[in-house]
Amino acid sequence: MSTDLDISEFRTSLIADINEARSGGSGGGSPVLPDFSENVFTDICTTWLSEVAFTENPEVCHFERSFGTRTARANGYGISDDEAVIDVYISCFDGTGELGSIPPEDIRRAGRQARTFIEKATGDLLGSLDPSHADYGMVERIREIADDAGRYRVLILTDSRCSLNAIDAEDIDGTPLSYEVVDIERLYRLVQAGLPRDEIVVDFTSYSDEGLRCLHAPEISQDYDAYLALIPGEILFQLYDRYGPRLLEKNVRSFLQARGKVNRGIRDTLRTRPDRFMAYNNGIVATVDEIEVRHDAETGARHITAVKGLQIVNGGQTTASIHRARRNDKVDLSTVYVPAKISLIEADRIEEMVPAISLYANSQNNIQMADFSANDPYHVEMSRLSSQIWCPGEQGRWFYERTRGEYEVEKTRTARTPAQIKKFNEKTPRQRKFDKVELAKFLLSWEQKPDKVSLGGQKCFAWFMQNHSETHSKGWQPDETYYRRAIAKAILYKQAVSITRKEAFPAYRAQVATYPSGLPALPA
Repeated sequence: MSTDLDISEFRTSLIADINEARSGGSGGGSPVLPDFSENVFTDICTTWLSEVAFTENPEVCHFERSFGTRTARANGYGISDDEAVIDVYISCFDGTGELGSIPPEDIRRAGRQARTFIEKATGDLLGSLDPSHADYGMVERIREIADDAGRYRVLILTDSRCSLNAIDAEDIDGTPLSYEVVDIERLYRLVQAGLPRDEIVVDFTSYSDEGLRCLHAPEISQDYDAYLALIPGEILFQLYDRYGPRLLEKNVRSFLQARGKVNRGIRDTLRTRPDRFMAYNNGIVATVDEIEVRHDAETGARHITAVKGLQIVNGGQTTASIHRARRNDKVDLSTVYVPAKISLIEADRIEEMVPAISLYANSQNNIQMADFSANDPYHVEMSRLSSQIWCPGEQGRWFYERTRGEYEVEKTRTARTPAQIKKFNEKTPRQRKFDKVELAKFLLSWEQKPDKVSLGGQKCFAWFMQNHSETHSKGWQPDETYYRRAIAKAILYKQAVSITRKEAFPAYRAQVATYPSGLPALPA
């Protein structure tokens, strides 16, 4: 359990990272615009949140303008890979003094300002903006997909504590709008946990008075407890609509679209014979950290009333296909039921059992062993090399984050005092941290495959690992030369990204950074 000291130290480290980024990593620098620290804070936070699948494809861009008595404000936006969800970020950044609390009304005000921004961005705001400014690209992109988006979401970010856990959902011209308050404590939990499983708490009685009718499997193991249930298709749709990829974090793959034979079969069944879906589909396999079951001793009936830490470890294709059929094709799910095996697994067995469940339970599409990426020998060796190889001068090194949140865990573990935190930041600054997805972007950009980089983080990484398994022998591992060259490519890629930010391209900065690699290669 996190303590006030842990959260305070986390905030101190975060502010130090922001100050370093403001000064370009040199420890000095000229004065900056008042909103610049707020944007750096937004950039760091949304990067972390994208790493734990809380948001997708974040772009930081500040906008603020008054419209009569109303103010429209935003610090950036993110659009999901399937363009179903538009996230708008708005930050309430203090950055001074000790860890404190922010008044709930300040959070509500930020929510109203973000809502106003969405209303204006999806209206006629674009015509009043300068096409050469970055906010033009942000508004243009939001307006471009607004008609087809299924949901808006406002993420309110703050480096203070907040007692306001939620703001009531609304809608804009019939499109649902929800709010997520991410204060410093929640941000700390997300980063330290690496995966936001504890955030997914489902009260099934909010969908059905009794919850989910279930059968309790015999107690055959001390490692887990199992239940069998039927989940209505509409409930599964609403869960995925709310949590998106976070619901599938323990799944070995992302949604493969409707290209494969099996996915097309799911789509066609939902369209033409939804009443036969349960007969034709294998269902899903899920794990939970906690489960509440109501048992009627008189009738023997059991109902799952609530779960915490829900993860669909097998059946991601089924879940995403149901969501797409309901959202895009307006399929009636009233007769769709999905068989579900739900396992309550002991905490110390999760990392051992969940990958095995994903591997052995899946029979719909072939799974490449490279999908189990964090423990792939390639990534294990890259992590080892990053811990041993220092930059020229032996004063600092790069940090390869093999598992999510590893950088923050390492900082917390080794740097407890302000002096130790400063030393850690000097030797391993955040600018020299990179993860598996970033590594794929570095290397594929150099190999002149910008089309793959532009697919989006997860799809780019999946292609990289598949290609890696096909082009390297089974026992091949990176060596010191390979690692140093990878870092050289990282430096070039990060510099290209930095240039696109400084030039304030109005949109598609990620594509601008990678597509020069499509030009003919210069001599070595």
